[in-house]
Amino acid sequence: MYLNLKHVYFCLVILLFVSCKSKKLAQDIRIEQNTSESALQILEGHNIEYEWFSAKAKLKYSDPSDSESGTTYIRIKRDSTIWITLKKYSVEGFRLSFNPDSIVILNRLEKTYSIAYWEDLSRKYDTDLNYAKLQNWLVGNVELPQDSSKLHTYADTSAFTFEFLKEEIHHSYTVPLFHNTISDYTIEDRNGKKVNLRFDDCKKEYDFCYFREYSIPLSGDEEIFLRLEISELEINVPKKTAFEIPTRYTRI
Repeated sequence: MYLNLKHVYFCLVILLFVSCKSKKLAQDIRIEQNTSESALQILEGHNIEYEWFSAKAKLKYSDPSDSESGTTYIRIKRDSTIWITLKKYSVEGFRLSFNPDSIVILNRLEKTYSIAYWEDLSRKYDTDLNYAKLQNWLVGNVELPQDSSKLHTYADTSAFTFEFLKEEIHHSYTVPLFHNTISDYTIEDRNGKKVNLRFDDCKKEYDFCYFREYSIPLSGDEEIFLRLEISELEINVPKKTAFEIPTRYTRI
């Protein structure tokens, strides 16, 4: 079975809840002593400035009732629009348009479309969902305190861990010794919803980590799982983001 609307919304919630990108510093921290100060520099070096962002990735998804895989293409014009397509066997199944106030999803296979609003989704999933968060988290810009003194630091023989609490949201980052990247990120909301992220395959081009795994625990040992393996990335290269609802499509 191809991805359906349930899968699309699950993936959306995962991406809104947490996403992470590791940005290496121009200076190679690994040749220095592993100190909390150097690890903090790596953490603070995460976020990037951009006007355009585009990526291609292999996607693997599973939940307790189903599993799917395919290819996704992401294009973002900052503060304007997010354009995403989902394909399987080179056939486009879904096209999504995220705008500051709404979301439109086209189901190419069933010739239907759906429109949702951020305010309604926030109420449904009992969490603060909005365009700005999705935009930042798809690119990889993460939530960090303005005052680094609010970060609690822990160290062991393998890594530094940073934690902070903001508006009842708990964030935890792991920076392994002798690495210029964050290896794990966990975020937990006020309702106990927790997402874990692991990422790897960090390359010098754009200082980007191309591999990401997201997991949200459900009841018992069940979980929602999403893997992205990014194979193509472009920053500040304008792209087409055309999006139209065909007249023959039925709204659901």
